[in-house]
Amino acid sequence: MAARLVRQPAFLGHVVVGIALGFWGVTAGGEMRQVFDILSSAGIMLLLFLIGLEMNIVEVKKMGKVALIVAAGQMVITMAFFSGIFSWFGLALSSSLFLALAVSFSSTIIVVKLLSEKHDLGSLPGKVAVALLLVQDLAAIVALIVFGGRTGPPAGGGVAPLLTKVIILVAFTAVISRSVMPRILHRLAKSTDELILFSLAWCFVLAAVVASPLLGLSLPIGGFLAGLALSGSFEHAHIATKIKPLRDFFLTIFFVGLGLKLSFDGTVLLMAIWLSLAVLVVKPVIVWVLMRLFGYRQRVAFYTGLLLGQVSEFGFILVGVGQAVGFFDSRFVSLVSLVGLVTMVVSSYLIIDNEFVFRLVRPILNFVWKDRYAGAETEAAALTDHVVLFGCHRMGRGMLLQLAKNKEKVLIVDFDPEVVSRLSEEGWKVIYADAADTDAYDQLNLAKAKMVVSTVEDIKDNLAMLAEIKRRRLKVSVVVDAETPEDAKRLYAAGATYVIFPHFVGGLHLSDLIRKGVREKDDFESYRKYQQEVMSGVYA
Repeated sequence: MAARLVRQPAFLGHVVVGIALGFWGVTAGGEMRQVFDILSSAGIMLLLFLIGLEMNIVEVKKMGKVALIVAAGQMVITMAFFSGIFSWFGLALSSSLFLALAVSFSSTIIVVKLLSEKHDLGSLPGKVAVALLLVQDLAAIVALIVFGGRTGPPAGGGVAPLLTKVIILVAFTAVISRSVMPRILHRLAKSTDELILFSLAWCFVLAAVVASPLLGLSLPIGGFLAGLALSGSFEHAHIATKIKPLRDFFLTIFFVGLGLKLSFDGTVLLMAIWLSLAVLVVKPVIVWVLMRLFGYRQRVAFYTGLLLGQVSEFGFILVGVGQAVGFFDSRFVSLVSLVGLVTMVVSSYLIIDNEFVFRLVRPILNFVWKDRYAGAETEAAALTDHVVLFGCHRMGRGMLLQLAKNKEKVLIVDFDPEVVSRLSEEGWKVIYADAADTDAYDQLNLAKAKMVVSTVEDIKDNLAMLAEIKRRRLKVSVVVDAETPEDAKRLYAAGATYVIFPHFVGGLHLSDLIRKGVREKDDFESYRKYQQEVMSGVYA
């Protein structure tokens, strides 16, 4: 409850409870420690069971080349940097690389929670960050699979048999997830109790088989494969919803147990402070540089980097595994866990106030790597009597084609490099910029524009655009998009000429179709074909 009051995830509170219990000696007995260890293992197993259950291969395919390269590059560079630091602390190279791997992951729980609260999940930095986190989560699962089944540090020739076993098990899981499990779950779906009981039994039985001397892997691997086997069924979402409270209970025990193991002497605290500063600065800088190399604007690259400036909950789990397999002692578990706690707290406040942080460091960023405007911007500056369209995805795409059909001159402004590239190839006049990037407004010739239309969902960007138009004393009409009535009021107060409500507009469109007598399936056919034609450029 205290953690939630200061807007932190609950598991941070659980770790603090563990630290307090250890400090007061409440669980000093060895038997209680064993109970915590057993329940912690069950929590990790159920966590990976749910990850496997909710694994969406389609989403993995959608991530794109940029997300894969940036995520992989960030992890590799972060590992190289922090393994050097850990080696300087006196660890062997293999142990340093393992700790650096744990530090390289960022927290999906923190980022998604904060993006949801800020209504930024649909923004470009939000989408890119979530894609990067998905890649990291997959890498973390692989790391747990590789190291979770070992009984000691890797020796020569020990990895190949392990990977062979894993590949065979994954192939077996893929087969039964398509042909066997959907039929069984469909039969059991009439009774929720039986469905959940079977799912849990399947998880524990497969995990026990995988962790048995026959295969010699680990419970978390078995949990993940058990979830993956059920992911192809229609009932997988229902199962996940029912099992999450049970998983959360066991994970609570895991994080309390983690707090119990933490020890804070002066040396660990001093190292944790320096490492926390390094994580908060180095990881965002690495992501910023990589995204700038792929052509993303200053603001998008910075915001995305800021979102990834902490250590993941997977890092907590990995260091626990690392200690169990003998990579390092409990001192380094305490070190990384403390760094994780500090970075999660500090990065949360940095993400909440990202606009202020960006304004603060923008002069430094521009000095190092300033946005350039060239090519299409020069040509666009000569346009007159044109429509400036901010954002050309979904709603913007439909509006673009309708404006072109009416013989209007359109200048598109978008800050997604993939969208800009596609539109340029199609022959549209497009500028790669951001609605809140007021430096780019000189190239838009707004004084001679007929109208400005923004389909950007982020209200902060729209408010920044309206403020800049007002500052320049332009008389152009401005149409903007709003998600809620409260946002619409703010946009009208800021000077918007007209505000679009997607749900309101959708209702008007459907009412108009009904008024025209469109009711039967055949009546909708021409409208559906037109819709598919318009949206093909968005969902291709």
